[in-house]
Amino acid sequence: MLVLAVETASPAPAATLLLIAEGPSSEKVESVPLGERASELLPRRVRELLELGGAELRSLDRVVVATGPGSFTGLRAGVAFCRGLARALGKPVYGFGTFEAAASAVPEPLDADFLLNAGRGEVFRAVRRAGLLGAPALVGRAEALASAAGCGVAVVDLDASSLPLAPALARLAASAPLESAGLFSSPLAYGRKSAAEERFGPPGEAIP
Repeated sequence: MLVLAVETASPAPAATLLLIAEGPSSEKVESVPLGERASELLPRRVRELLELGGAELRSLDRVVVATGPGSFTGLRAGVAFCRGLARALGKPVYGFGTFEAAASAVPEPLDADFLLNAGRGEVFRAVRRAGLLGAPALVGRAEALASAAGCGVAVVDLDASSLPLAPALARLAASAPLESAGLFSSPLAYGRKSAAEERFGPPGEAIP
């Protein structure tokens, strides 16, 4: 199975090509960073990744993308690219949340708080207890750190560590049932609304 994963939600966006063949030690992973211009350079980076892995677009079996929380522009670009690519190739597309990928990349300890910067002194926080990951919530960073300290649990800060989220996404998609393709595990969750929406309100809303 050959899986292309695109992660444009975190501070360290990347794309991964995962090849899983039969037999032991049969997993091969190639990754490329997308950098600060991830939205602009995504098609070029994916082409470079395929060349690095010695693969062609038509050989892909599955495509997967991070659905957030994360950058407004990054998420829109990543999801649009992956959906369009999968549709053009006639391949299944999967979507998993940023914290789902992070929790998969860091399976232990079973009790941990995952944080992702949301700006303005706030973070998105997903709480994992006894191995079960809760839904992300927007809270103040100081509040999140104090809560984790009070509970005596580890803090996994996605802004302070370069977690391999794209490979984790690829493995999640590889193990997902085929019938779940197209049914994203969570809706798109932007770190913030677009600047225009914050200033003028949702589309169609009257401007005072």
